Formats: sequence, structure tokens, C-alpha cells
Amino acid sequence: MVPEVGRSAIAEVRSSIDAMAQFAQRVISSKAETVVIISPHAP
Repeated sequence: MVPEVGRSAIAEVRSSIDAMAQFAQRVISSKAETVVIISPHAP
């Protein structure tokens, strides 16, 4: 999802990028003080 890394393959994850941008706007709009993100890809 990093354009410098993915280069032309970035188009394949466009929907994920768009979803993350939408999520970011929702978090900003909520004025949340804390956000907890749980991922199976995190160490």
C-alpha cells in the first residue's frame, strides 16, 4: 500500500486504500482520543 514499494501493483489494492482513507475520515470526525487497531499482521 506504499506507492514507492508497490509501484504499478498499487492499483490492485486501490479498494483497500480507499477504505483506509474513509476510515481515517471517520476517526477524525469522531474526535476520538484513542484508537486501538488489532491486526493479525502485527507483531
